[in-house]
Amino acid sequence: MQIPKLPSRNAGYSPRQGAFGRSYVIVAVIIAVACVSYWFGTYRAGQFAALSRVEKAQASRQSEECRQHLEECRQQTVNLSKGAEIDAAVLAQTRTEVAQGRARVARLEQDVTLYRSLVEGSVRTAGVSVHSLDIVRLPDGEPQRYRYRLTLIQRAQRQVEVQGFASISVSGTRDGKAISIGLRESGERQSGNRVAVRFVYFQTLEGDFFLPEGFQPLQVRVQVEIRKGKPQQAERTFDWTVLEG
Repeated sequence: MQIPKLPSRNAGYSPRQGAFGRSYVIVAVIIAVACVSYWFGTYRAGQFAALSRVEKAQASRQSEECRQHLEECRQQTVNLSKGAEIDAAVLAQTRTEVAQGRARVARLEQDVTLYRSLVEGSVRTAGVSVHSLDIVRLPDGEPQRYRYRLTLIQRAQRQVEVQGFASISVSGTRDGKAISIGLRESGERQSGNRVAVRFVYFQTLEGDFFLPEGFQPLQVRVQVEIRKGKPQQAERTFDWTVLEG
């Protein structure tokens, strides 16, 4: 009896079919890997985009907070600066007003003392005379701007009003030459460089004046001419002395 032969394991199989199967598997694996990579990349990109949006939002919020804080600091700086300027201006104005008030009080006290001395007879000079002259440098004015304060008095046995004019001139040098400058002040009571005077016991005249640049003052001469009342003249020369205003 003859035993039938079993079919071989390699029956119907060719190397070409095996290669095709392996290629199919490799392509499937590549496609799967590509899909997974794409999905993973898309997922990570979404995560990065979301994280980037969050970071941008946080950065924008922090930037806005910093800007607001900076603006508040700037405004506080401006307020403090303005407050300091206002305080300084108020303090300077207060000091000026106090100094002016003290000066007015001092002048009034001098006038009262002079008036009492005239009434009580302690001033022995008869007739009209030049009592005092003060030259003050104005603190906020130009370098050659000054103010004068001239006091005239009259000692008489009876109340007699006198009228006339007073003139003030400053003598000095300029460019090595001796010159004299008559003080001029605009006003209704002034004619040329003469100031109108009218009083019974005393009168104080005040006014501002300028000296030309380069002029070196040495002396101040005051002349008084009375034309109504008892005609008379008075004259006095003062050394140039300046008080700080």
